[in-house]
Amino acid sequence: MGNCYFTPAQDPGAGKAAENSAGEAALPVYDIKEHCKNVAAMAGGSSQMEVFCRETEDEAKRDIARLAAPARIMKHCDGVARFSGGSYQMLQFCIQQEMEADKKLN
Repeated sequence: MGNCYFTPAQDPGAGKAAENSAGEAALPVYDIKEHCKNVAAMAGGSSQMEVFCRETEDEAKRDIARLAAPARIMKHCDGVARFSGGSYQMLQFCIQQEMEADKKLN
């Protein structure tokens, strides 16, 4: 599978996360192995880069659950993360930045 990037409006999976009773969105599903394979390929096929990518993606995926992101933020950030190739690191960063911005506005 080659690189397949969508804008959030084009991506058929964007914004499809379910909400729980607390108004938090379910974690989107991204293919870590495929994403990291593509990242490593852009770095000249580095196995070390692929292993590091997988480890940091797994860590970000675990950490996102602790953020308790509102569905609105998760939907927006899912689109951003999918645009960048389906990255939990990007999703985590986006959620953190959006939640921090919300605090400043409130």
